[in-house]
Amino acid sequence: MTSLQPLKYFVCKPRSKTPTDKHAFASRMAMETYARVIQETDEEFAGQIMARVDHEKELVHWMGTKDGCDSRF
Repeated sequence: MTSLQPLKYFVCKPRSKTPTDKHAFASRMAMETYARVIQETDEEFAGQIMARVDHEKELVHWMGTKDGCDSRF
């Protein structure tokens, strides 16, 4: 078994390359969860995160409908 190093940072990449980009989808889910958790203590930052996630979701929807694909993300 390998020993794990302490994790200081975890980078999310919410921008999708395709309508079915699983890494971007997971990043958006993580960002939404983080925003909900900090909502009570930092409403402004949580709102900024959610605005970014909503923007990326709109882009994914546009990508899916532009090509006639069914975008589920």
